[in-house]
Amino acid sequence: PGGATCETASTSCDVTGLANGTEYTFTVVATNTNGNSTPSAEASATPSLVRTIAEIGVDCTVTQPHPFTDVAVSSFAFDSVGCIYALGVTTGTGSETYSPQDLVTREQMAAFLGRFFETVTGVECGGEHPFNDVAETSFAFDSVGCIYGLGVTTGTGSETYSPKDPVTREQMAAFIERIYSSLTNLECVGVNPLSDVAKTSFAFDSIGCIYGLNITTGTGPETYSPKDLVTREQMAAFLERLYNTLTS
Repeated sequence: PGGATCETASTSCDVTGLANGTEYTFTVVATNTNGNSTPSAEASATPSLVRTIAEIGVDCTVTQPHPFTDVAVSSFAFDSVGCIYALGVTTGTGSETYSPQDLVTREQMAAFLGRFFETVTGVECGGEHPFNDVAETSFAFDSVGCIYGLGVTTGTGSETYSPKDPVTREQMAAFIERIYSSLTNLECVGVNPLSDVAKTSFAFDSIGCIYGLNITTGTGPETYSPKDLVTREQMAAFLERLYNTLTS
């Protein structure tokens, strides 16, 4: 960084000491017995914020244990709940309960995503936000500030977040797509084959993104059910798939 050079006799060269999330500009010069080439055009790259599985210490491709007796081993979300428990994204709704069928509110979504961001990056995430309906005493105050600062949410109005409102599947897709883009510095778009999501929908591209990443396969071959509400077990499944995508 700051004028560092890297020399190599192969087609790749490892540059160390770069800060995650910071954009760097590189130029390449080729050298042979006849001398040096003209420097290439500048190319920019930004190291990913996402740590490796080894750094995080949790591999969600294998079953992670959890203490929740209300999540059956036969549940589609059993491994997903174990994953986000191991990541510290959830501690459940009680010492032995996860309440998998309960709906996810916007404040809970913020907490899930804020903790997820902190776990995969190792960076504390919080900050100010303009929402006067999220009290400083709320468990989600810092998490809402986190996702506001990351550009994951702009709220439901200039000064409102509507923390108690339940999250729909189309809203969840937008949240997941934005947190993915924030973590990877990549624009995420994909083909959306689901016929119940209009091209004019705010979430059309977001659903295409998470469909392309295999974070969702929809609720049927051609349906996503965008207005359906998200349950806690579904939230766990989305986050586990996001984690596996980011760390694969």
